[in-house]
Amino acid sequence: MDAKTNLPVIRLKEEAGLLLLSTLLKSLNPRWGNNNSRVARMVLDYFRFIPINSAFLTAVQQFQQAGLTEETLYQLALTYNHPERTDFTLNYLHQRTNIPIEELRRHQESLLKTLAGFKLSLSASPLQQLFNTFNAKDTHQRLEDLETLKAEVADLYNFFRIKPAQSEFIFTPTDPLFSEYIGHALMLSPTQVVFMTYNPQVKAQTYQILRLILTPIVQKVLMQLSNDQKQNLFESASGKIRQVYGPNPQELLTSELISVYYNNFKTKKPVDDFEAFKARVYKLSDKQFLQSLETNHALRERCAYLGIRNLIEFKAGLKQYYDMFFRDELSLKLYRAYQIYNNQQSSIGFEQFALTNLPKML
Repeated sequence: MDAKTNLPVIRLKEEAGLLLLSTLLKSLNPRWGNNNSRVARMVLDYFRFIPINSAFLTAVQQFQQAGLTEETLYQLALTYNHPERTDFTLNYLHQRTNIPIEELRRHQESLLKTLAGFKLSLSASPLQQLFNTFNAKDTHQRLEDLETLKAEVADLYNFFRIKPAQSEFIFTPTDPLFSEYIGHALMLSPTQVVFMTYNPQVKAQTYQILRLILTPIVQKVLMQLSNDQKQNLFESASGKIRQVYGPNPQELLTSELISVYYNNFKTKKPVDDFEAFKARVYKLSDKQFLQSLETNHALRERCAYLGIRNLIEFKAGLKQYYDMFFRDELSLKLYRAYQIYNNQQSSIGFEQFALTNLPKML
């Protein structure tokens, strides 16, 4: 804990096991993670011509068959070259997953053996230099932004009036293979969190911290909701949010709270209605739309579903597209909730406010 601010200390640190795991997953499944970054494309090109040891594929398939989530694998990967982290990691995962510790230990041993073998197979490849160059540039940028990040984190804790449960936040260099839609907060100890993100921007990093702050609050709110309310929560969210998170009320509500806080409440920009959405679309040129269609996988999927191939067709089907993917009654409710809380925050913290008001508003 920073003695001056009573906020978690923030630092940067490489974790070799995390990037190794991402590279392994990418080598076995080209569709995994991110395909838009230059590094991701170069990794894909490399593995098109280099045969993968079948033992690596077998090991990953066994993890999947055992029901280990991606987040669990990354948590175990933190113990790569760090045996002193094993006891905490296994106990933490046991509490979260109910998987017996001895079974987790066997998976850990298998994963560490697989990562070590995979690293050896890459020893003569150009990928290590590629990652080193990328990490050096990325770390330089993150260090330049560190004071801005600290100020943003202070703003978060001041606004939500939450006492920090952790004493240290550790950010790894950007993982260029990781999905742009997902981040992980991995526990290094009861008071240390390691954050993984694809995006090096300060906003993306504070997203992950806010997710850590809001998740336990959302869990308590959901305990007060009936099944019908949870179903209504899902149906009131936008189609694009449902597309990402599916029928998972915790992930959906947490993500919407984060999105509305940053994109609407902080910017004092109301949630888009159809006319506002239409105005933004009509500012696009044909070239800009086609570029977005090429680079934005989610947009491409949604347009393909509706048979949209160009800007003219997009404008013609705009109302249908908006209703199906962008209409977001949940965001409107949360935007209103933040406005009410902002008027009360001098006397109440966000957790108390959320538990008292969100079940009625949702």
